[in-house]
Amino acid sequence: MLSKRRLTGTISNYRFYAQSLATASNSLLGELNDWETDGDLTTKIGKSLAAIITSLDALQHFKAEMKRSPLMPKRRNADAA
Repeated sequence: MLSKRRLTGTISNYRFYAQSLATASNSLLGELNDWETDGDLTTKIGKSLAAIITSLDALQHFKAEMKRSPLMPKRRNADAA
């Protein structure tokens, strides 16, 4: 379980991953726009895709941690009422 302090740090870390995801996506779009002018495009696209995949994986891990956190409010089950 996450403490409030650790949860705050975790949110900060994953905010960084979300920003990295946006940056990598924009980088990939820029590389695709330069398709005809750059001979080393495959390497740059591969690095951009690797950064995107890493960021998505980290964000999925964060989502799972948030669901387990005692600090997050639990949703009420509509069927239980």
